[in-house]
Amino acid sequence: MEDDFSPAREGAGEVDLFSFHYQKMLSELWVCDVYEIFRLLTDKNRKLAPKSDVITVLAHDLKLLRMPLEKHEIAAKPEAHIMPSEVSSRGR
Repeated sequence: MEDDFSPAREGAGEVDLFSFHYQKMLSELWVCDVYEIFRLLTDKNRKLAPKSDVITVLAHDLKLLRMPLEKHEIAAKPEAHIMPSEVSSRGR
């Protein structure tokens, strides 16, 4: 989706009203779905993947991303926090 705004692309610079919304939605879905995959891989009862530091670190990082997106909480903290979602100063 970022390539849609590339200067090399024909029609670049045209602003789609919902492009930020779609990019945000797909990014959130991707993070949450990949988190679930890693959660299953690291589940001690399932033993789907060998114990690996790389998998453990990735699962932890995805958890830190997922918590604010799905539960509106900061990871490892019980109080709710609504994360802002807006277009950055860079325009993306």
